[in-house]
Amino acid sequence: MADQARRGVLKGAAAVGALAAVGSAAAQVRSNSGPKELEGKPVPEAPAGA
Repeated sequence: MADQARRGVLKGAAAVGALAAVGSAAAQVRSNSGPKELEGKPVPEAPAGA
């Protein structure tokens, strides 16, 4: 019985971790889609090698 409970807890933790990773990745994509501005002035993109 304890093995089944432990297995259930691990499955739940894995599901929560997966959802958190997906949510974090989605938030990163959305946050970079807006215009790059600082104090109303456009900010140039960093070079690809930086």
